[in-house]
Amino acid sequence: MYKLAAIGLGHWFKRLYPGLSKNGNIAVVKAAAASPYESKAELLEKLGISRENYFVVASHSPMDENFFEDVDVVYISDPNEFHAEQALQALSKGKIAVVEKTFGVNKAEFDSVVDYARKNKLEGKLYLHLHYLSKILAIELPSLLDRFTSEYGKITYTSAKFFEAENEEDARRSKWLFSMSNGSLFMDWVHPFELYYKGSMASDMKLNDVELFVVNQKYDAANPTGIHAMLTINGKYFAENVKVDVKIAKGLPKNLAEKSMIFRFDSGKSLVLNFVDSETEFVTDKRGSWKVIDQSGGVLLSGEPKGPNTSEKLASDIELLCRGVGSGISLDDANRIFDLQWKYQEMVKDKRLIAEEELVSKFIHQ
Repeated sequence: MYKLAAIGLGHWFKRLYPGLSKNGNIAVVKAAAASPYESKAELLEKLGISRENYFVVASHSPMDENFFEDVDVVYISDPNEFHAEQALQALSKGKIAVVEKTFGVNKAEFDSVVDYARKNKLEGKLYLHLHYLSKILAIELPSLLDRFTSEYGKITYTSAKFFEAENEEDARRSKWLFSMSNGSLFMDWVHPFELYYKGSMASDMKLNDVELFVVNQKYDAANPTGIHAMLTINGKYFAENVKVDVKIAKGLPKNLAEKSMIFRFDSGKSLVLNFVDSETEFVTDKRGSWKVIDQSGGVLLSGEPKGPNTSEKLASDIELLCRGVGSGISLDDANRIFDLQWKYQEMVKDKRLIAEEELVSKFIHQ
């Protein structure tokens, strides 16, 4: 039985735990969070974690040395701004560090973690979890594109729309979720870019421009809650310098929630991917769907892939890491994906937030 210590017991830990329970070979033996034991007593008792094995995280302070004793892997899923120092401390103790979303909120932090792992030959102990790459639809995307580009020609245009409905959890986290100290919405929704790089096998992507929108002022009126990113992409399945439109937003009405990607081929036909939420995956066998449509929208082909959910895939990857078997994306891939984040952070310094109702509506509906 491998032993896991978790930093952060919120959004992402709750997504991982079902997979760990089903896996059966990894036990959560220690936990840490910002609030006192009493506030999480019910969950901690369910996990079988005593007061002695619960640690309170102090902002930007090292974890208690005892937290790392007699564990194999440290799972880091608290706010992004703490990830770099926690990952570095875990690696320095010789522990596997599984980090949600990002190693750091800026290039210097991110590079410090990657460089430390490389310098100390710890690449096999550092895992960046980008959960859309664990979705069966993403895993099958290269084979779908291999098939359909041979039939319909190379991709000449592509777009992605990832709109999340307003919910209590995002509202609760909104004070820090959208700020640049957490990496901003662009980092929170890194998923389209990971899908383009690893799902559609892009060789490079260039961020050309961005528009920043206030789509939910209750969440945040000072930082964007909607972003339109305009890029160009190249790769084996693409024509030269293909235009890409990526739209991401949080806090929309439920009827406008959508998580989709479209790849238009030279013939005019298109491959459409529709992703489902992780929570839907946990309680159903739904893993998203794909379809090929003609120019008028008629469906020519369709499919609904089946397989493990994202939580089960992550638990399996963690077990492989504990066994000394490499899993997940390479650090080179992580750098390529996050290079767009650093370009975005430079680009938005001179950008204004768009809050005009007409322009926000156009962003949402077009």
